[in-house]
Amino acid sequence: MNGPNFYILLLAGVLVNGQGVRWENQLDQPLHFNCPSRQSISYINSQHNNAYEDRVWGFECKDTFVYEPNCHWSPYVNDFDQEFTFECPKNYVLTGMNSYHSNPHEDRRWKFYCCQANSYCNLKCLWTPYVNNFDEDISWHVPSLNYLVGAGSYHSHPHEDRRWRYQYCTQKAYC
Repeated sequence: MNGPNFYILLLAGVLVNGQGVRWENQLDQPLHFNCPSRQSISYINSQHNNAYEDRVWGFECKDTFVYEPNCHWSPYVNDFDQEFTFECPKNYVLTGMNSYHSNPHEDRRWKFYCCQANSYCNLKCLWTPYVNNFDEDISWHVPSLNYLVGAGSYHSHPHEDRRWRYQYCTQKAYC
């Protein structure tokens, strides 16, 4: 389908779904994402491409911090093809993700940006089950009134993809 009808359908799809998906990386390219100041990750979206054996990633953020938080990057939490479980330090929330892709391994190494929730402590932390199967899209919202604090993943050679799970917590002021 070419011509004006295609563009009308494309525009209609964008209008129905709100804004179009904004991918933060290109296939086989590095990912470097940080929420705007005083925000944390509230939504994770990803699509796998079998031709590239890689994923594109998109995120949304929500207001989280009253004051400018104290933040830091983790070191890389995995080597290629390795499983990992990462948790921000106690009373920190996850506000950014960074990775780079290796074509020989068809995998990514990951590190995470964590920010301290001033005057708040994390409570009632839970892990999700895996939110995707291999080669499937990811569309996961942090439950309302909760904050993302961790991520876990393992890699499959036959699929050259990862399954993902996430840890989230509620917060209480002045614990």
